[in-house]
Amino acid sequence: MAPGEAAGILAELPTHAAVRAWQVLGPDVARAVLEQLPEPLAHQLLSEAEPVAAAAVAGQWDLEERERRLARLDPQVSRELHDLLRYPERSAGRLMDTDASPLHESLSVGQALARLRSMRRHGMRELFVVDDEGQLTGRVEIQDLAVTDDARPLREVTRPLIAAVQALDPQEEVVALLQQKPITEVPVVNVDGRFVGVIRHAALVSAIEQASSVDI
Repeated sequence: MAPGEAAGILAELPTHAAVRAWQVLGPDVARAVLEQLPEPLAHQLLSEAEPVAAAAVAGQWDLEERERRLARLDPQVSRELHDLLRYPERSAGRLMDTDASPLHESLSVGQALARLRSMRRHGMRELFVVDDEGQLTGRVEIQDLAVTDDARPLREVTRPLIAAVQALDPQEEVVALLQQKPITEVPVVNVDGRFVGVIRHAALVSAIEQASSVDI
């Protein structure tokens, strides 16, 4: 299907359906389709798609075109995409969700639950814990928070990390890690060990599919 024809179909869909369809296209196809859409709809797709998918598309434009398009987005969305685009293509940093707030180890279980409710995110199984320096120290399972007394210190229900990756690690190493360990989310740290984001299940699956396609 020609990009213009695909764009015509997306333009007739409700926005939420158009976003779901557009963000699973390959980045090169998604870019070609986006360029055929009216700019207001194109901006909506970039804003509401998974940041990893939107960044993969934005990374294909030259700097001038990228800045022109990102400047028209909500400042928070634009900032998140810029943060992702700072990392090399096919690095762990490009896969991560930067809008993932860790919990400070000094909190109580009740305070951690209040933070969790304020995030208004679904499908999470665990959160990550940091110290005063922002260093990643462990993880806490949401199930443990739900069945623990509110006054108990978060430190007492924090579990050891199963795995973590550095933002500059190649995506191939992230894929290999997922194949070795039973995990659905991977915390990402910078070179100093400070928490910078989380690679979530959808991004991990996408990375595996890309790796498999390259192998084939």
